[in-house]
Amino acid sequence: MIQFTVYGPIKGKARARVTTSKNGKVFAFTPKNTLDFENRIRAYATEVKPLSPIQGPVAMELNCYFLIPKTKIKKDKSLQPRYKISKPDSSNILKAVEDALNKIIYHDDAQIVDTRVRREYTEEQERIEVKIMPIGD
Repeated sequence: MIQFTVYGPIKGKARARVTTSKNGKVFAFTPKNTLDFENRIRAYATEVKPLSPIQGPVAMELNCYFLIPKTKIKKDKSLQPRYKISKPDSSNILKAVEDALNKIIYHDDAQIVDTRVRREYTEEQERIEVKIMPIGD
């Protein structure tokens, strides 16, 4: 099993943007926020990467911890929300992590056959705890 934690603000994968050049060519590009987030994930993953990318099917588990918004802070801790049910949504977070780990942890994110994403609030530092497990035959 490979485990690591990515500290800092959590972003979802944004849709590719399309622009047209002066000569009429159409270009698609990934927004800077998404690139920065994926590069941060890669930086943490390279510290624990295997000697060669995993072959075969893998399972991925993400535990995402978001800071409690100031508007939701109450004196009574029992009134604080536990789960984050607003953006970024789980599928966009998952896609950003999957794409960032291509060629580092596994060859291609098509190898991921089982996923779990949990989004909760925390009073500690914002982070994503990543677990990747090869699935044996």
